[in-house]
Amino acid sequence: MNKTNFSSITVLFLLMVVLFGCSSSTYKTTPSIQMNSKVSSLTNKDFSEVGGVKYLENPTKENFKKVTIHLEIENFEKLKKPEVTINDNWKKIFGDAYWFGEGSTKETPKFIYNNSMVLYVKNLTNKEI
Repeated sequence: MNKTNFSSITVLFLLMVVLFGCSSSTYKTTPSIQMNSKVSSLTNKDFSEVGGVKYLENPTKENFKKVTIHLEIENFEKLKKPEVTINDNWKKIFGDAYWFGEGSTKETPKFIYNNSMVLYVKNLTNKEI
C-alpha cells in the first residue's frame, strides 16, 4: 500500500468517525416522544369495582369503557428547561362521561405519564369516545 492510499484511507476513516460519531451522539440527545391511547371494554372484575352504578338506569358492563393514555419522552433530562404541562382535569374534558381514573408522572432520564380512566359511554358515539 503506497503512502497516498494510506492517507486516503486514513482521511476516509476519520470522516466516517466524525459523520457517524456525531449522528450517533445527536440521536442519543434528541428527545423522542411516544404517545398512545387505548379504548377497551371492561372486564367482569373491572365492572365489579365500578362504584355508583346503582344510580344509573339498568347499568351494564357495555355502558363503560376503559381509556388508557401513555406518554413517554426519551432523553428528557437532556433538554435545557424541560417542562411538560398536561391537562389532568379529565372531568372537565369528558364531562359526565368521566366516571373515575388515576394517573402518574415520573421524571427519570425519561418523562413518563400514564393515566387510566373509566368512562360512562352509554349516551356517546364511538367518535365522541
